[in-house]
Amino acid sequence: MTRPSANATVVLERSNSNLSVWTTRTKHARTEVAFTNNRSTRLDLAFGQATEITLWVEWTGVAPALPALSLRARESDVVVDRIVFHAFTGLVVALGGEDQVPRPDVDPNHGTYRVATALYEKGWDVFMRDEDEVAGDGSGPIYEEVVNAIQSRSVRELAIFGYSRGGGSTYDLCNRLYVNRDNIGDFSINFTSYVDAIENPIWQNYSLNSSPERRKPPATRFHANQYQTKDWQLLELEGRAVDGSEPPPNGLDVTTQAWGSDATHFNIDDLYEVRKFIYDNLTERVSR
Repeated sequence: MTRPSANATVVLERSNSNLSVWTTRTKHARTEVAFTNNRSTRLDLAFGQATEITLWVEWTGVAPALPALSLRARESDVVVDRIVFHAFTGLVVALGGEDQVPRPDVDPNHGTYRVATALYEKGWDVFMRDEDEVAGDGSGPIYEEVVNAIQSRSVRELAIFGYSRGGGSTYDLCNRLYVNRDNIGDFSINFTSYVDAIENPIWQNYSLNSSPERRKPPATRFHANQYQTKDWQLLELEGRAVDGSEPPPNGLDVTTQAWGSDATHFNIDDLYEVRKFIYDNLTERVSR
């Protein structure tokens, strides 16, 4: 928050008492901003000599809701700025391939994270994660985060997609969610996608696992499957047809298309057409 002027006396006004404001991220004692009749105490005192301060906002009511927080100049009672908050009902999980690690400055050769970033910039709640955080049984920190979102943040719609080993992790994560659905809460898996999916985990019976992921994620309402069948250069890494996938009947071998004729396991996720198919179909089926 930027101070309007050096001498301005400013307060916050909230539209709902379930909107709490803190001056610390971890809600330390005595750092909650006090409100009376939904107007805060003077915030200019919190600025001190600084021109900017950071505040953290928490919604403690039932979602969905559209609470607003306004910054007002107290003397003139003018609204300087206003922000509206909303709870996400959808959650997107994007899983890159082996050794692909998400970062703020997305690697142009990490197509999965490029799709995820495009979704984030358009307002979706997106988890970009390393597929190694999904164990062979689907457990791990990503599973815990998804369950927490369903149980604590009113998330009801899921989209999960991955490339290479991230495709195998997509299956494992979806399968664990499906098996434990009765203990998790109300949710649906509205969209899943594989790009040249390889089974997870990387090692099976002390041997390197390069088997294609052929299983469709259980309970998914739409499953995209894009793969290539011409790359035999290293470890025979290739995806395969998956029954019941889109495009029907079992997905698309991109090497049958002019735009994908030169696709390999290592560049298929970067192809514009592959990324666009994921983006377009996900945004049609998953709410923000």
